[in-house]
Amino acid sequence: MKRIYTVLIFSALIFVFLTCTDSERQTASTLWLLRTDYGGCNGFMEVPRWNWEINEDSLSWEISNDTLKIFSGIEYICCAPFVVESQQNGDSLTIMIRDTCYTPYETCYCRCMCYYEFLTLFTGYTGDRYHLAVWLHDPRQVQDSLLWQVEIP
Repeated sequence: MKRIYTVLIFSALIFVFLTCTDSERQTASTLWLLRTDYGGCNGFMEVPRWNWEINEDSLSWEISNDTLKIFSGIEYICCAPFVVESQQNGDSLTIMIRDTCYTPYETCYCRCMCYYEFLTLFTGYTGDRYHLAVWLHDPRQVQDSLLWQVEIP
């Protein structure tokens, strides 16, 4: 009899814990992707940046009214073709910077390094906290790379 009560209490605690966790993830409002602006070496006429002192990958964000602006900058091989995709699941926001080069890779890339910029704009921001993960898909690698994982207040 004691064993049944212990199992029931333990099951109830697990149920309460899972219910609380799920309800927290659903409280974040839905963001709508406006667009992604491509800068830096994403331009067709862009000259490769040779200032090697400013070659750090960077992430920043800004909130203006109901617009969330997420800036990503990466140092990457020149002439790479990129698309940016985003996905929201509750309070988790994922941005994938995808290099769309195909095999053979030599036909896509130039022999230099360049700084690429991506400004992704979302609307519908109401002050909720989001867990942001920014990934890079490099077709020359086996797995995608996690560039940043931060919380946006």
